[in-house]
This record gives sequence, C-alpha cells and structure tokens, in this order.
Amino acid sequence: SAGRMGSRVLEGLAYAWRTPQVLAVLIIVAMIGTFGFNLQLLVPLIAGFVLNTGATGFGMLSASLGVGSVSAALITAYTRQVTLRRVLLGATAFSFLLAAVAVATNFFVSALLLALLGLAGITFSTSANTLIQLIVPDELRGRVMSLYVLLFAGSTPIGSFFIGSLSDVIGVSLTLLICAGLCVAGVAGGMLYYRARAGTA
Repeated sequence: SAGRMGSRVLEGLAYAWRTPQVLAVLIIVAMIGTFGFNLQLLVPLIAGFVLNTGATGFGMLSASLGVGSVSAALITAYTRQVTLRRVLLGATAFSFLLAAVAVATNFFVSALLLALLGLAGITFSTSANTLIQLIVPDELRGRVMSLYVLLFAGSTPIGSFFIGSLSDVIGVSLTLLICAGLCVAGVAGGMLYYRARAGTA
C-alpha cells in the first residue's frame, strides 16, 4: 500500500540521516548529479557553442568522453577496496575537470579533458554506489539506494533546465563554470558535514 511504501521511504531517510558516511555521499551525489552529470547536454554545448565544431568534431568529443568512461569502468573492476576517500577524490577531480572543460578553447585539449572527465565521473559514481551498498544493512539497502538513484539520476532534468536556461543568458562557458563551482561546494559540504558528525560521534 501507499502508506507502507511511505513508511519504508521514511525508514531509509532516517537511516541515511543518522549515518554520517551515507549522508555525506548522498549530499555529494545530489550536487554532482544535478549540476555536473548532464553529460548528454555538456558535449553538444561544448561542441556547438564553445569550440564551434561540426558533426565530426562532436563525434570525436563524444568518443573521448566514452574512452575515459570505459577506462574507469575497467579500472574499477579491479579495485579491491572502495572508501569514502576514493569517492571524494573522484568527485573533486570531476568538479575541477568540469571547470577546465568550461574554459578550454582548443579542440584537442577539450577532447583530452573530456576523456579525463569521463574517467573521474565513472570512478566517482561507481565508488559512491558501491560504498553505499556496502555500508547499508541488507534490510535497508533497497530503500537507501532508491534515494541514491533519485538524487543522482532524478535530479539531472533539473540541472539540464538550469544549464540550458542560464547558458542562453550568460553563455555556455560561464554557466559550466558556475556548475563546476556548485559541484565543488557539494563536495566540500559533504566532506565538512562528515568530519563534523564523525568528530562528535
């Protein structure tokens, strides 16, 4: 029933709220999911409005992003331990690489940065996903993971609307810089929250 489903969602929220490591990851996931992981929108904007390239250039940029993503997936497959530190490093690298992509004006530099962005993005997302599933007890895992998916994938349309609307007013590069700054703020907020809660535990 709807009431039972609502109570299960609340149980997941309550668990996340009282578990600093989980909530810290969810804070970071929410910010990067909203303002950073709009990759299907990022590449066309960069190709069309920053680099002014055609279909071939767009294809090469998309391929570069894909190469980085696949590389990260292969590396992650051989990773034996996933920690909060790995999540933070991946999220931080992604945020600063997004800023670098925003200001790059050379095609080959942008292609390289997009490959690194894909590498950092998949490293972050798989590490965050894995860490939460390892931490959360079996009976609550599905409920907490539903929050993860909502914050990571469900927030993307909001970010797409934000990026598209703001780009029309102030330009693509400045908009992406703002998004990168918001991602950095999310990483810093999650890290500071965890340290504060862990210090009082």
